[in-house]
Amino acid sequence: KGGEWQPPAGQFLGEPVYVPKTTGQSEDDGYILVQVYDATQGQSALVVLSALSLSDGPLARITLPASCPPGLYGSWADGYVPAQSEFMEGKLAAAFQENDWNDFGGGLSMLGF
Repeated sequence: KGGEWQPPAGQFLGEPVYVPKTTGQSEDDGYILVQVYDATQGQSALVVLSALSLSDGPLARITLPASCPPGLYGSWADGYVPAQSEFMEGKLAAAFQENDWNDFGGGLSMLGF
């Protein structure tokens, strides 16, 4: 039940928000809304997932009219602060790969905008 969903390489998640269904049958019957920044395209989107079946992937993906790179709210890095140019040039994606920051034990968290 639930599972997990990860965006494709080069895409970074903001802080997820839970929205319960008004007709939900259980406490976790609702939606997860999360802003996704695609560093390779310089685009942002709002992704809607089912809280009961994250592994099914997005129910909807709404491209936003403006790019919203991840901010520093809720973010931390062990000796690394990315420059704006690193988002646009895809260098942050390489840093995630190189430093295993996509693992829970990594050294960077990109929560919030």
